[in-house]
Amino acid sequence: GEKPSALGGSKKRVSKEVVFDLDFKKSFQPFYVADSPSNLNMDATYHVLSATLEKVVERLTHHDHPDTSLLLPFLTICSSFLDPTEVFSLLLARVDVPEPKNKSEESQTAWYEKFRQPIVMRVFNFIKNWINTQWEDFENSPQLRDLLNKFVEEMSPRLKLPEQRIDALRSLIERQTAAGNVIPVGGDVLPPILPNHAVTARTSTILDYNPQEVSRQLARLAFDVMRGLIADGIKSDQAAMDLLANPSPA
Repeated sequence: GEKPSALGGSKKRVSKEVVFDLDFKKSFQPFYVADSPSNLNMDATYHVLSATLEKVVERLTHHDHPDTSLLLPFLTICSSFLDPTEVFSLLLARVDVPEPKNKSEESQTAWYEKFRQPIVMRVFNFIKNWINTQWEDFENSPQLRDLLNKFVEEMSPRLKLPEQRIDALRSLIERQTAAGNVIPVGGDVLPPILPNHAVTARTSTILDYNPQEVSRQLARLAFDVMRGLIADGIKSDQAAMDLLANPSPA
């Protein structure tokens, strides 16, 4: 899975990808699969055009040429079309990087600096961006929160991530949790602010209602409308759908 592939047209690539011959590790198995037209299509600059989920995760966290432009769009649609716990489980597998078969000191140093650490840091940034932009995925899934806690408390020390980065991640999680940063998609989180006097649908006007409550209800109506439009737009975009399905050759 970490070997270069001649996909995506006739233009020359930016540079040849660095390749390492790795020991086998079962947890890393999804990323041993070689690139092929059946699982990954890229253009000449390593931008993903379509891919299986495993290849999307691999390219987003690639040690040499990650497709950074794909991260935020992927996070935006992740919970709508995928199981977020499956995505996070792949990230946990991704950081369990096997060692190189060549055990020489020079090879071990190159593997650590050019392969393992770039992958680990890109997974870290993936998770940080996920928390920062799509916190509702974690709020709405206890299983996903458990996987996040596993990464922060159990895996991070073993990965030898800088303590200040882990502290910053913990602080971000605390801020998001305290803010209750979840957009309601049904039901009222806060009780409605009712008029102080009796009104009827036939005789009332907008002036009979609390301005804050009117604003809240209008905002929710607009949100429901836009949420539907955005989802329909994504569903109609064949390229976006192909990215998350088994790709066909370009």
